[in-house]
Amino acid sequence: MKNMITFIGILYMGSLFTAFSQTPRALFDSALKANPALEALRQEYQVALEQVPQVSQLPQPQVGVGAFLSPIETRVGAQRGRLSASQRFPWFGTLEANKTLALSKAKVSQGQIAAHELEIYYQIQTAYFNLYELEASRSLTQENITLLTALKRIAESRVESGKTTLAEVLQIDLALQEYRQELNILTLKRRKPLAVINQLLYRPLETEVSLASDLPFADLPILEDTLPTTIHPELRIFSQKQAVAKRSLVVNTQAGKPTLGIGMDYILIDPRSDASPVNNGRDALQIQAQISVPIFREKYRAKQREEQLKIKALESQKAQVQSLFDSRMEQARVDHESARLKYEHYIQQIELTQSAIEILQIDYSNQGKGFDELLRLERDLLSYELKLVEAVVESHKARAEIHTYQGIIR
Repeated sequence: MKNMITFIGILYMGSLFTAFSQTPRALFDSALKANPALEALRQEYQVALEQVPQVSQLPQPQVGVGAFLSPIETRVGAQRGRLSASQRFPWFGTLEANKTLALSKAKVSQGQIAAHELEIYYQIQTAYFNLYELEASRSLTQENITLLTALKRIAESRVESGKTTLAEVLQIDLALQEYRQELNILTLKRRKPLAVINQLLYRPLETEVSLASDLPFADLPILEDTLPTTIHPELRIFSQKQAVAKRSLVVNTQAGKPTLGIGMDYILIDPRSDASPVNNGRDALQIQAQISVPIFREKYRAKQREEQLKIKALESQKAQVQSLFDSRMEQARVDHESARLKYEHYIQQIELTQSAIEILQIDYSNQGKGFDELLRLERDLLSYELKLVEAVVESHKARAEIHTYQGIIR
């Protein structure tokens, strides 16, 4: 029974899991390569980047050719055909403004990738710690079954020697039956966090995960409590969307300015045969300049009001999310401190219970006394050990939540 608490041992779990383990960060690195949702977001980002050359080019030049079905007679000959070419130019700075706007929109897509990566990491950590708790609980329950089985053999030998009754053996059988049923339930439950991890890694749901060989209580360094939450990708996305709206204002201003154009017409002229005027049959070249002035301006004013309202709305949304993150981080800190108090309490309870069990073991082996109390304390000891594991896991979950709202991946 003494092996039950080499336990300050349970927080290290040295004998519980395989030597070759995977950390949440290692699983996350695998998810970065395999997760289809992330890959879809990366493709959307590339799509957004492809918008840049589409909006930063000049309009296509126009070239035309024409023929006069009925030639127009001029002093130097008849006009037979016309070649024309023209090019329109947006107002100075318009193309650069369009390019900057497209790049700003691409940054929003890039921010969505970072936000989704952070969410995936949090989901992996949560599932990983849940799986760890279930594995630790299974191991402790199995160990308790082994110890009760040994106690049952002692009780059976005492029954055979007439020193006790069969009732003690039956009580142990009832406890063993309860623990075996709990072991079956824990084995079934572990499939849930395992499925979450494997789904995020896009691999068969039954693929096993090698857990860490130890999981000490997760501390929160003081410096981490002061980190700003403004680095969270979701908050950056609000800022990036505001930047898009501001760039849209610039593009709208440019769109309300004149558009310039230049062109030329080359006219083919046949020489006259009935006379020889100066420049007879000489082709003509006409140069053109154009300007398009936006006169109807209400749509530009409406667009300006639209983007200004967007900026204000995004600022309000950002403040609301910031407040929510601050609140949830404070709740996570409370959960972490609660886990610490429980952790320290259960360490003490385990030590005291183990000492009492060792005394009762000697009394029961030598004199057959204290069986009911021994059995009760064995149950209490397992309960404290399971709660200690739960407190350790709670500390890691709380730290993972705080890091998530701070936008930290580590």
